[in-house]
Amino acid sequence: MKFNFSSQYFFLFLICFFLYGGYYAGLAFVISFLGDGFTSVYSVPLRLVCSLIMLYFIIKNIKNKINNNYYFFSVFAICFYIILTYAVDLFSQLSFFNKKIEYILYMIVYSLIPFIFFSFIDYKKIKDILVNAIISSGVVLSLMVLYLYKDLMLSGIGRISMLKYEGQDSFLSPLSMSYAASLTISMCFFKLIQINKFSNNLKYILFILISFVPYNLGASRGSVITLFLSLLLSIIFVAKRSVKIKILMIFPFVLAALIFFSIKMGSAVFVRFMSIGDSYQNQDTSVTNRLGQWNQAFTYIQDNSILGGHFLVEGVYPHNIFLEVGMGQGLFILCLFVLCVLFCFKELLIIAKKETDAAPLIVFIHGVFMGMFSGSISSSILLFSGMGLLVSVNRFYKGR
Repeated sequence: MKFNFSSQYFFLFLICFFLYGGYYAGLAFVISFLGDGFTSVYSVPLRLVCSLIMLYFIIKNIKNKINNNYYFFSVFAICFYIILTYAVDLFSQLSFFNKKIEYILYMIVYSLIPFIFFSFIDYKKIKDILVNAIISSGVVLSLMVLYLYKDLMLSGIGRISMLKYEGQDSFLSPLSMSYAASLTISMCFFKLIQINKFSNNLKYILFILISFVPYNLGASRGSVITLFLSLLLSIIFVAKRSVKIKILMIFPFVLAALIFFSIKMGSAVFVRFMSIGDSYQNQDTSVTNRLGQWNQAFTYIQDNSILGGHFLVEGVYPHNIFLEVGMGQGLFILCLFVLCVLFCFKELLIIAKKETDAAPLIVFIHGVFMGMFSGSISSSILLFSGMGLLVSVNRFYKGR
């Protein structure tokens, strides 16, 4: 079976579209109109189809040269070892909660396959597709959120998760909305500082504005860091000097407008970020619960620092991928994983500076910081996609 150019473009666009924002746009529709019980009917076939398409492109591009051999095989070995530890399940945590098969499949579908796919794919083919698909998926998600939660706009509901206190449980995860919107805004900004055509500028400005709706409804503190860091690095490494000056001039007004908008919507995402200390003192459960999970993860690491074997804290993952790897696979694998993350970040920074291409860096940053505050290593699709992109990006730019 062979795909022609147009069908290749379609399937590559499909993979990038449903990489993150597009998946949650569809999930929002399913939750709102069909209910929580139908989410697996949507997500399982979709991820299966995307994985099969990725496997096809992996087989097709398997002959592509890997420039970062040690890095590639280190990340591959980490993924394989994590899957192996899930299968062994040293302290039977996953078996007790009936999550062993789930975690193994998640690690394969969300982490291992995307990493290998983006490592072997021809970056020349996927470079523009990746950015355009992520932006398109974010815009679709924003429009879906605008339609589904239009009654909440300017109602003072705050984070969308506050609906559970009003007896409503069928709503999209605030974390997914916030990070997807942050990813969309960052990609739009990356495109915006590269173009001079007014009509295109207007288009991306509009996309950014509507993306702030799910961003504020999600109101995740971690997404504030990802957004700020992505925009800052894009300005430093991609924007021309004249553009940097303009940004510095309008930045105070834009920031003031965003803070006002977030307060008006009731989410006050920027205020929430700056007042973490006050939230802890006031025993805000969004802070104290997370800190409790991290403290327990530290205890597990101390108890079994060599082999690990603990994967869950109170029946769930600890919401920090580094602590999760430390308590699950031990300190040696944690150190290797940290080295791979730091190497990837350094190399993508160099590429962003030298080639003025910040798209892979933006994907990677969102994967890392989402994993540090709310994600699981078994479903870190943005992190491992970003790590895979480093391999294909290096092959593309060094091979020219």
